[in-house]
Amino acid sequence: MKDRYLLFVISLLFCCLLQAQEKIDSLLVVLDRTIENTAQYEQARLKRIDQIKEYFRTRKSTSPSDEYHINQQLFDEYEAYICDSARHYINRNIEIALQHNNQDWLNEAKLKKASILGKTGLYAEGVALLKSIDSKQLSRDQLIEYYITFEDIYLYHAEYAMDDEYQIEYLNNLYIYRDSVLQMVEEGAYQYVIALSLIHISEPTRQAEISYAVFCLKKKKKTNK
Repeated sequence: MKDRYLLFVISLLFCCLLQAQEKIDSLLVVLDRTIENTAQYEQARLKRIDQIKEYFRTRKSTSPSDEYHINQQLFDEYEAYICDSARHYINRNIEIALQHNNQDWLNEAKLKKASILGKTGLYAEGVALLKSIDSKQLSRDQLIEYYITFEDIYLYHAEYAMDDEYQIEYLNNLYIYRDSVLQMVEEGAYQYVIALSLIHISEPTRQAEISYAVFCLKKKKKTNK
C-alpha cells in the first residue's frame, strides 16, 4: 500500500514538473520571438517618428497648441528609446507653456520631464522639479501622475542606493506616495493593482511607513552581521 502511495506521489510530482517546464518553454519561445522582432519594432518606431516630423514640417502654419501636442507625441516615442531626444521635446513644451502662460501645459510637461529625469538617474533633479509644481493646480489625472512619478523616482533611488540606511528612507517616501495613489484610483484599476502589489505590512504598527521591503532589508543587514 505504501509503495502504491509513493508511486502516486512521484507520478504527481513528475506531472507538475512537466507542466512547469512547458510553461517555462512557452515563455522562452515568446521571449525569443520578441528578441527576434526587436529590429522590426525599432523600424516601426522610427517610421512613426519620421511621419510625425514630416507632418510638422509640411504644415503651412502651426499653432502653439499643435506644436505642443506634436512635441508630446515625439516625447512619447522617444521616452523609452532615446532619452536625450525625449528631454529636448519636453523642454520645448515647457518653453511653449511659459511663453503662452498656460499653467495646465506647464504642469503636464513638468510631470513628463520629472519622469524622464528619474529614469535617467537624475533623482534629485526629478524630485526638485516635482516639488516646484503646485499640486493644488493639478487635475485629478495629473495628481495621480504626480504621485506615481514621485513613487517611481524614490523606487529608482532605493534600487540604486548602496547603503541600507538610505534605502529605507527612500522606500519610506515611496510608500507615502503609493498610499496617495491608492486613495485616488479605483480599486481593481491597473494603477491600483500596480500600487498595491508591493505593499505588505511587516509590523503591527506602520510607524514611518515601514514596508515589507524595508523589513527584508533589516533582516538582510542582521544576517550579514
